Amino acid sequence: MATNAGIVSGKQYLRFCETMEADTNEVYEFRPVFHQGAGVYGSTIVGTDAVGVSQFYVESLANAPTDSRLMSVATSGLLLVEADSAVAATIAVGSQLTLDAVGRAAAAGTAITIAGKVPAVREVLVGQRSFVLVAS
Repeated sequence: MATNAGIVSGKQYLRFCETMEADTNEVYEFRPVFHQGAGVYGSTIVGTDAVGVSQFYVESLANAPTDSRLMSVATSGLLLVEADSAVAATIAVGSQLTLDAVGRAAAAGTAITIAGKVPAVREVLVGQRSFVLVAS
């Protein structure tokens, strides 16, 4: 998966980051990660409490069977979360982070917490690939 997040990634700072094992599905960069059971984590939304935000893309096990399944997950700080570009401009600064069905930030959707804390939107970055900065 190609990314154009290089320029905006300098806006985030990570207070804590953990290494976690990805499940067999692909895990998208800058999207919240949820416990999938049996000690593995992934992008599939499970409940409303994410463990953190993935810092890079992990290909699915079926497409890349020899790739490492380890991923770096930011658990606190000022974190970038990919947003749905079609609705990014409508996301309110100061609101709680809400996700659409595929795990991108959206104005309406599932309100989540990260490690039990309510992540507040601090900035909305609109572009070809949009992001929100959330304080967690």
